[in-house]
Amino acid sequence: MTFTAAIIVRWSWWWGEIKTNRNTSMEAFFCKQCPLAFEIGGFIHWNRPCSTDRLVCVACGTMHMLDFHRDFDVRGRLAGNSELFALPSPIRQIDKTTSNLENDRSLTGYKWPFTGKDWIKTCDFQDYPAFESLPCHHCKAQGKLVSRERPENEFGKWPIFRDKNGELHCPICEGPLESLYYILIN
Repeated sequence: MTFTAAIIVRWSWWWGEIKTNRNTSMEAFFCKQCPLAFEIGGFIHWNRPCSTDRLVCVACGTMHMLDFHRDFDVRGRLAGNSELFALPSPIRQIDKTTSNLENDRSLTGYKWPFTGKDWIKTCDFQDYPAFESLPCHHCKAQGKLVSRERPENEFGKWPIFRDKNGELHCPICEGPLESLYYILIN
C-alpha cells in the first residue's frame, strides 16, 4: 500500500511538471536597431521542486523571472506558490566573449551584464499565475510579459513577436531580431 502510494505521488509530481512547464529551453535575442537584448524560455530544477520561466515585457523589454515552487495540497493535487523577479531595466548591450580551450580551440559565447544579485523580487503569488495577470516591474504594464511559448500570437506562433512568415521582430521597435543562441534543456 505504501509502495503504491509512493508511485502515484511520484507520477502526479512528474505529470504536474509536464503540464505546468512544457517550456524547457532558453533562447536569447538581440535587436541592433533599438538596441535590446533578452533571454526567454524556461527550465525545471531537478534538485528541488521548482520551475523557472524567463519572460520579457513586450512594452519595455525588461527581463523577468517567474519561479514556481511546487507542493501538494491535502488531497495530493499539485499546488504551490510563485515568485516574480525582474531586472531593474531593459538590457541594451550584450558582450561576445571568447574562452581559450585546450588544443588551440576556443569557445565563443555571450556575457550578460547582470548577475543573480541584480534580480529584484517584485511579487508573490499563490499557485502559478496567468501571464495576463503579471505586471512589469519597470514600466508597470499589466499582461505584457511573455515567454518563449506563451502566449501564442494570432498566427499560432511563438514567441509572440514572430510574424506569419516565421520572421522575428523586436517587441519594442519591430526591427529585425537576431537569435543569439538556443539551448534545449533536458
